[in-house]
Amino acid sequence: PSLPRETELTYPGSRYKGYVFSPSAYRYLRSRISNNIAEKSKDMTFSKRVYVSRKDAPVRRVLDETALLSELSANGFERYVLSEYSVVDQFRLFNQADFVVGPMGAGLTNIAFSEDAAVVTIFGDDLNACYYTQSQGMGHRFAYVRGEPVNEDIRTRSEEVMQAVDLVS
Repeated sequence: PSLPRETELTYPGSRYKGYVFSPSAYRYLRSRISNNIAEKSKDMTFSKRVYVSRKDAPVRRVLDETALLSELSANGFERYVLSEYSVVDQFRLFNQADFVVGPMGAGLTNIAFSEDAAVVTIFGDDLNACYYTQSQGMGHRFAYVRGEPVNEDIRTRSEEVMQAVDLVS
């Protein structure tokens, strides 16, 4: 979807403005895709608690992902590396998800395909209000965690991520 205008909505410390998304456009897109993929990849099952990994990305990887995954797995989350899935399967993954956690990245825009989800976004140096505004427009519960920037990657504190998970549960 296009970004028709910006608002002054920002995260504390962010140098970005917030974006105004069209919730009706997202719902329309979700409906159209759902109707067109009804018979594809039906045999795949996914966890309803999704951790989006950027382990194969060049930037914004969670450096302590193993420790974070240990905490998240104990709470029913499974890791998904989105580049390993087709667009259809990514749609299905997010469409059935009731909880999504992950570092800032393009894959998180798939929350547009979720209904009534909780979303926790992990930021490093780059705070951006796009996932907040998208979540608000779609009716998702939202929290964010600011990790420690390490070059272009992120070091998290698992306990802070889990507090954010508890906050929006």
